[in-house]
Amino acid sequence: MIVTCIINVRAKATRKPFGVNRTRATAPLDILHTDVVGPLEVNTWDGFRYFVTVLDDYTHFSATFLLRGKNESEDHSEHEDNTDSTDEFEDASGEGDANGEQDLSSPENVPQDTITAEERNPEGHEEQKSAQDGQREPEVRSKRTIKKPNKLKDYILENEIDNLLDTALLTYREAVTGNDQAKWATAIEEEKQALEKNNTWTLVDKSCASGKKILSSRWVLKIKEDGRYKARLVVRGYQQIQGVDFEETYSPVVGSDALRTILALTAKNGYMTKKFDIKTAFLYGFLEEDIYMTLPEGYETNGKISKLHRALYGLKQAPERWNHRFVEFLKNQGLTPLKTDHCVFVNSDRSLFLAIYVDDGILIGVDETKMNKVLENLKKEFEMTSTNNPTSFLGMEIESGEGYVKITQGTYTRRVLEKFGMQDSKPTPTPLVGYKDPKAIPDQVIDYPYREAVGCLLYLATKTRPDISFAVGYCSRHMENPTQQDVANVKRIMRYLKGTPDYGITYSKKSYSELEVFTDSDFAGDPANTKSTSGYVIYFCGGPISWRSRKQPITATSSTEAEFISAAEACKELMYLKSLIGELTNANVNSTMLIDNQSTICLVKTGIMNRKRKHIDVKYHFLKEKFDEKLMSIKYCPTDQQIADILTKPLGPNKFNEFKSKLVN
Repeated sequence: MIVTCIINVRAKATRKPFGVNRTRATAPLDILHTDVVGPLEVNTWDGFRYFVTVLDDYTHFSATFLLRGKNESEDHSEHEDNTDSTDEFEDASGEGDANGEQDLSSPENVPQDTITAEERNPEGHEEQKSAQDGQREPEVRSKRTIKKPNKLKDYILENEIDNLLDTALLTYREAVTGNDQAKWATAIEEEKQALEKNNTWTLVDKSCASGKKILSSRWVLKIKEDGRYKARLVVRGYQQIQGVDFEETYSPVVGSDALRTILALTAKNGYMTKKFDIKTAFLYGFLEEDIYMTLPEGYETNGKISKLHRALYGLKQAPERWNHRFVEFLKNQGLTPLKTDHCVFVNSDRSLFLAIYVDDGILIGVDETKMNKVLENLKKEFEMTSTNNPTSFLGMEIESGEGYVKITQGTYTRRVLEKFGMQDSKPTPTPLVGYKDPKAIPDQVIDYPYREAVGCLLYLATKTRPDISFAVGYCSRHMENPTQQDVANVKRIMRYLKGTPDYGITYSKKSYSELEVFTDSDFAGDPANTKSTSGYVIYFCGGPISWRSRKQPITATSSTEAEFISAAEACKELMYLKSLIGELTNANVNSTMLIDNQSTICLVKTGIMNRKRKHIDVKYHFLKEKFDEKLMSIKYCPTDQQIADILTKPLGPNKFNEFKSKLVN
């Protein structure tokens, strides 16, 4: 039974916008949309009765300012403004001022004309209206009720849909009437044929959907990086109701650690590799629910609607339905998913591995006949393409030769440098020189896409570049209020990458084929909060298959405790990798943990607690349990040979380069 809160619906009701035919900004702060709300029926405790929302048209960054009166709103409005023409901006004349700034007013009481600013108001206002309708108003309102953090709203999107380098069209009509209408017509027809081939829906009368929500749909039109015109019909899945239109939505993908482990085994055993890509993968998923949808422009329906049979793109359950279909097919082919990673499959004699990431897969094995048989069966069931001896997979470049496999991200690295204007920068020998001053005052405005830059670097740090893990992790601690020093740190990482774009991880047949774990910590190293940083790296077949640099969640009171916590975290990952390799090879692999703190080694081996250690959280004693079960051995590693040191603190050029050469090359 669905219960609808009438008060909530009434409070959140808004008028539809007039349309998208308007001038768009071409740079940050070119056009600001503003809207003033008030007077509020209940003031804040210090007398504020209004608030103004300001939205940047280009980045969609928004800010909310509290006001005591409407006349204060002008103080928060600059450049070209699109505002309601009420008296809060009574000086707006529509003419440019001496600074070239212009006010563009919309009619009074027509908020849908400035919907971009108006739509930001409900976050701070509709909850108040709901409370006002549903219960007695408080005598004094808290500022936090109005001015709440816009953490997710204020993230600047890497690919804002209106500014995709002119590669996106917002509407179907623009596509079929513009200069490239012939190319778009071809792309749209290809999508229609794919939908028809998969029997995606059946046209039915609207009466068939009695009591059911009818979803709407739209065309998504985009020019791909390779110049292809791509059209995709998607359903507006946000209109679905959980428990009615869908249940499960989760769909797993192969983990980076598992993928690197498989590639290490490829180098060790001389396996062959093949890559495949399944087209329109989601359309192969069968729906279990009755879902109805209206078709978009370009279809003649004669008043009918479509009943979906396949998991169309945009549906909440589409990824889960596709994954279910693909897994069932592989099981029928004799391939079983691993317990340690449900997106890695093996055959009965462990001579063939398959890993899948949504619709991209890699096939690895020693018997090419078996591999080709699997690909043939896949092609009979799904429309797909395949490649022998692939040179790339999931954004990683793969170089393979006699007894080795090397993975890099040179192309992606250069694209990141170009994206942020660092392609001609001067290289640096290290990615980070030290911690920033904890007393540094955050700048009010940082004209730099900090979050976006850190996100791009994080992708590198977690895939093929453990040498920048600590530096990127440290920068990610300052996402909320970055300073100029934080921006300088990000740029330094990029300058370091400028000198090492093609560095990557190499796995070798001749290398040691046991698991080696280097683990370390930097006790109270962060001057901002005196917390320690854990770092570990796990080697297999000559290269790292797993690593991590992380600020510890608790404040360690001694170096022994900090090292113990770091080793416990490494132990959890080690147990996972032992199980993974065991499932892949049907063999037990030996493992050794190397620690540079004798006191920690003694604590693990003896378990003796004293007044300085008895408070250590019981969850970290998982480490001693696995040692007692003889699932690993522990050895002392001299500090000057502790590779994990590079993951815990900024190092000087000499020591950094020494450890870097053992991680990437």
